[in-house]
Amino acid sequence: CSTTNLKQLFRLSHLSISHLSRASLWYNLLRQNQTRPQHRFQQIIERYPEDVRHMFGRRNEIFVRTPSFVDANHLPHYHLNRRGQHAVTRILSVFAYYHPDITWAPLLGPITAIFLHYMTEIDAYESLLILTSSDYKIITQTELQFQSLILAFR
Repeated sequence: CSTTNLKQLFRLSHLSISHLSRASLWYNLLRQNQTRPQHRFQQIIERYPEDVRHMFGRRNEIFVRTPSFVDANHLPHYHLNRRGQHAVTRILSVFAYYHPDITWAPLLGPITAIFLHYMTEIDAYESLLILTSSDYKIITQTELQFQSLILAFR
């Protein structure tokens, strides 16, 4: 099914938030691009649980602040419980460790929180890797890109 057909399907249908089709929508949309290799991020994803243990301890007892590229004061969690909020911090912290070049990405926090409603922590992490890859030019990664995007919309 093409992206255009999927857009029309979801615009015309009135699916509830908990509908099973919504649960797999983002996961499948991000992975449908056939031009990128299937297992491009496989090693990074397999390393994720180990990275979490190193950064947060075996029992996630170490407190780590939200990375500086996300404004922690304006980070909506979209009704995630405490465990989900910690998962957002874990994902963003591991992501920031491997992407020090990203200095300003205020959308990554809210997108991560939304992803966690519909997918596992590792799938949400993989989705962020895909969204910030060179294949997609959706998420701004510096303040200059963010400001130019604002001016483009004006």
